[in-house]
Amino acid sequence: MQIYACKTNHITNPLGFDLGKAPVLTWKVKDTVGKKQVRALLRVAADPAFQNVIYEIEGGEDAVSSLGHAVPVTLAPYTRYYWTVAVTADNGDFAQSNVNFFETAKLSDPWAAQWITAPFEAESAVFSKTFTLERAQADARLYICGLGIYEAYLDGEKLGDEYLAPGCVDYASWLQYQTYELPLRAGSHTLTVLTGNGWYKGRMGRVGMKGLYGDSFNVIAEVRVDGELLLKTDESWQVCAGEYSVTDIYDGETWAPGSADGAPVVSTKFSEHLAADPNTRTTGTVYTAPVLEARHSVPIRVIAKRQPVEVIHT
Repeated sequence: MQIYACKTNHITNPLGFDLGKAPVLTWKVKDTVGKKQVRALLRVAADPAFQNVIYEIEGGEDAVSSLGHAVPVTLAPYTRYYWTVAVTADNGDFAQSNVNFFETAKLSDPWAAQWITAPFEAESAVFSKTFTLERAQADARLYICGLGIYEAYLDGEKLGDEYLAPGCVDYASWLQYQTYELPLRAGSHTLTVLTGNGWYKGRMGRVGMKGLYGDSFNVIAEVRVDGELLLKTDESWQVCAGEYSVTDIYDGETWAPGSADGAPVVSTKFSEHLAADPNTRTTGTVYTAPVLEARHSVPIRVIAKRQPVEVIHT
């Protein structure tokens, strides 16, 4: 017998999601002729070795349901929790799950960072900040939201595998921020945030109608190491126009100068471009955002890439 599809709030190992007041754990069982679960032992701990168990319950399906068991624990911000479940079937088969986790974001902890904005008109903008980590590698997280859409890079490497963050929401009412793991080591690092129009600032509805929700590029971000603040967005960040002349959900994107293989230049080449660009300037801080919440939406990811079959000229 095997336990699989272990999820928290229907998400596998969620990082920085809004989990509500009581995260709901679910799981499935396969490779058994047993018809139902007759007993389960569910454990939640503050460490992967389960030396510090903070919640434990054992019982039948009515007490520990595989369809959803709410964990009544008080969650702390910036914290990863680990959980396992052991199941006994009605035919005597037994299985123990792998160690799973869910990690909270900021919860009610107030933002130390402030929203920064690009003080110019453009179709894309890139925000940048170089910082130093004095100690050895540790658990580091980036909490970030960018408008209209954004991608975050650390030393030239894109963080995560999602696109079009922070997604399409009612920007006038609320926004959702994302959480990324940061592979930090001791030394100097550069964090860059590439922003485009997206739904927020791009064309929506009638032809030519742009800026339905806003007309500026904006970013808020914090880097925390073991929960302690290391970096935040403020007036010390630099920003310049990006290398995209179109960044629109409906009209696609047009990217101008760059590398031979057509990939966006962020990182080393971008740092050189940033230093040499006469239009590089410090950011403004005039943007006031609506409610900012931990993410609800699952990431938008690339599922498949397709090459053009033919270019037809008529």
